[in-house]
Amino acid sequence: MSEREQHARYEIQLETYMKKIQIESPLVGEIVMGSIIPSAIKYQSRLIENVKGLKEIGAFTPALKGEHAASKTKKAVLAGGDDEFISSMKGENDYSPLGVGGYAPQIETINKISKYIAAIQTNVYKMIEARKKANSLEDMQDKASAYCDHVKPYFDEIRYHADKLEFVVDDELWVLPKYREMLFTR
Repeated sequence: MSEREQHARYEIQLETYMKKIQIESPLVGEIVMGSIIPSAIKYQSRLIENVKGLKEIGAFTPALKGEHAASKTKKAVLAGGDDEFISSMKGENDYSPLGVGGYAPQIETINKISKYIAAIQTNVYKMIEARKKANSLEDMQDKASAYCDHVKPYFDEIRYHADKLEFVVDDELWVLPKYREMLFTR
């Protein structure tokens, strides 16, 4: 094979690689923006309605006071991760029947969903900008390198946050098959 033929084959391989990333990247954006984020927002809306309902019936999230405020963070208490604090508070106040924490777990989940959605959207927009820059390049090697180094890494970032949402969002609202469903479906 001549040097010219080798170079031609190399260019074809670069173009094939580039085309695959050019096809996959808009699909990644379309799937997360058109399916995953709307499912997450629906679930988040349900949780918000749940919190509103709990507030109406008198559930509460305890505020830190006195010595507890100095030694414990509000986040740890709201997340339900401080059994010592919770047991020390029992009997001191007139708590609602829902007990200490009230709607704190729902608030934490709402915040997680917001964080994951924001990360996905940010990375999709960054990926789009990286694609635009890569497409503006003329040299095939530079263009393929730009896709490899600056576009494709966003796939993993987006997937990471989408996977986190998959574990949080209710199965009923998740429109795509979940990994565990695909693995164990006969």
